[in-house]
Amino acid sequence: MAGIACSTADAEGTVEIQIVPEGENSPRDPPHAPPNPSPQALGVEQGLGYASLPGWVAMKLVANRDKDRYHLIESFKRATPEQIAEIVVHLRTLPPVYLKEFERLVRAAEDENQENW
Repeated sequence: MAGIACSTADAEGTVEIQIVPEGENSPRDPPHAPPNPSPQALGVEQGLGYASLPGWVAMKLVANRDKDRYHLIESFKRATPEQIAEIVVHLRTLPPVYLKEFERLVRAAEDENQENW
């Protein structure tokens, strides 16, 4: 069974590691969050492969952390229209809140790109 490791540190520097098994949710996920996907659902066919871009984006959106939103915006600045379309198709399989947040972040990436011209 695969899972995602989540860690936190307290004031003493102690790190707590939590494994979120595939098919389950992190304790901090909202009720509408989809369960943790398997590596295969993310496009990893064997070994230490990489998640597909749509699967990676979905995981970042579900995590709902500032650093994940930053990573997404930076990625969207370089994404092709075809990649954006693939992400939209994937996000349509999840609760609408994730597609709405994706659209907001894509607009933020576009705005930042225009500011850099």
